[in-house]
Amino acid sequence: ARAAIAVALRRFRIDHGGYPVTLDELVPEYLKTVPIDAWTGKRPDYRRAGAGFELPAEMPSRDSGKWNEGKGSPIWKVER
Repeated sequence: ARAAIAVALRRFRIDHGGYPVTLDELVPEYLKTVPIDAWTGKRPDYRRAGAGFELPAEMPSRDSGKWNEGKGSPIWKVER
């Protein structure tokens, strides 16, 4: 799901000259709906970062099974 969002974000940037403020701006032209994160069951976290964006992932910790809430989680960063 994050790869599909990243592709939609890049397409949006090409068409509009910058990234959207929220993922809702991608619907319906670039995505049918904003996909739900498979790990959390929630909408993905998305934030603009300078001229780019970040799509962090929350995953269960191997030690406790609790959500590590971004601590040590993979994060998809696009600088521009």
